[in-house]
Amino acid sequence: MPNSKILNMIYYINVDNEIEFKLDDHCPPKPLRYNGIYISHLINSLSVDNASKRIDYFVNQHNLHGSEIMFGWESEGYQHIIINFINDVTKELITNYSGYNIDMFHYNSGVLFIDKNIEYYKSLPFDFLPNNLWLSNTAIQSYTRHTIDRKIEINTKLKKFLSMNGEPRTHRRLAINWLIKNDLLKESFYSFNASSLEGHSNKNNILLRKYDSIIDSSTDDNLKTLFLSKQHNNLNDYDRIKKEDIYYFDNSYFSLVQETFYDNLLNFSTGDIPFYECIFITEKTYRPIYFKHPFIVLGVSGTLAGLKQYGFKTFSPYFDESYDDIADPVLRLQTALNEVKRLCSLSNEEWLTIQRELLPILEYNYDIITSFKTLTAKRK
Repeated sequence: MPNSKILNMIYYINVDNEIEFKLDDHCPPKPLRYNGIYISHLINSLSVDNASKRIDYFVNQHNLHGSEIMFGWESEGYQHIIINFINDVTKELITNYSGYNIDMFHYNSGVLFIDKNIEYYKSLPFDFLPNNLWLSNTAIQSYTRHTIDRKIEINTKLKKFLSMNGEPRTHRRLAINWLIKNDLLKESFYSFNASSLEGHSNKNNILLRKYDSIIDSSTDDNLKTLFLSKQHNNLNDYDRIKKEDIYYFDNSYFSLVQETFYDNLLNFSTGDIPFYECIFITEKTYRPIYFKHPFIVLGVSGTLAGLKQYGFKTFSPYFDESYDDIADPVLRLQTALNEVKRLCSLSNEEWLTIQRELLPILEYNYDIITSFKTLTAKRK
C-alpha cells in the first residue's frame, strides 16, 4: 500500500519530461515517454470528491487545460482499491467538471508487460477506467543497479530450501502450516512475521476454510516469528539486495517464493490484498533470480509463464512446474508444495547433479535481470 510519506502527489511533467510543478516535496520516478499531469498515491488520503477537486484546482491553477492525466501506481498491481479509485475519480471529473474526457486519462501499473495483463485490464467491468494503460514493472529496477555477482559453488548444502516471508498472507500461513505438518520446515531457512497475525480473525477468513482439504488451518499455534537477518526485521526496508543474504542462498538448494498475490477471493480482514486478476511479480521473485537460486513460486496461475514471456528461463524438467498452469488455487498450492516435498526428498548426490544442470539457466537469468531495461508500454 502507499507509503504515508508520499501521499497527495500531483505533478506536471513538461515536454522535456521534467517535473515543472509539484504539490509537495516528494518526487516520484518520472514516467518514461510521458508528458502531462502525474498523480500518485492519493488513495487512503483523500476521498474521491476531494481528490477530484484537488486535481481540477491544479489544472486551473497552472492553466493545464487539456493536458493528459496519469494515475501512477507503478509499484502495485491491479488492486481493488486502486482500480475502484481511479474509475471513480475519472468518472467524477468527466461527469461533474468541464474539460475532461476519457482519452485524457492514463493508468501506470506495476504489473508485467505481457499480453495476459493487458487482456485482464480490458476485461475489467468499469466504465471509466483509462483506455491508456502503461505497464512498467519497476520492482525489477533495484536489481539493474547493483552488482553482487554471487559465485555459485556446486556442493552439499546445509538446508534444502530458503523461504523469506514478511506479512502473514493467508497462502503463506497455509504453506508454513503444511511444511510443519509434513516435518519439512526443519529442512529450510525461513522467515515469517507471525506477530502480524494479531487482529487477523481466523473465524472470518474464508480462505482458511477453503483450504481445509489440504490442512486443518483453524489455528496458527505452531507459527512463530523468525527473522533470518537484520533486513528481515525491518519490514519497511524495500532494498532487498543485502550481502548478508548470500549465506542463506549459498547454503540451500532452492527457494520457496511466496508472492504478494495468490488468491483473489480475499478481504483486508485476513491480512491479504484484494486484487483483480493480474501477473504481479515483486522483489520476492526477483531476489532469488538475482542471487542465482532456482525456485518454486506460490503466485497466481501463469506467474512462471509471465516470467518466460519477459525473457527469463525456469527450471523444468528438473522442477515439476505444472502447478503454474493450475487455475484452482487450492490444487495449485497443494501441487506446488508436493513438489517442494519431492525436492526435499532428493539426496545430496542428486542435488549435485541438478546444481550442475541448472547453472547455465541461473547465470543466464542473472545476466537478464542485471541488464534489464524496464519496459513501459502504452496500450490504448
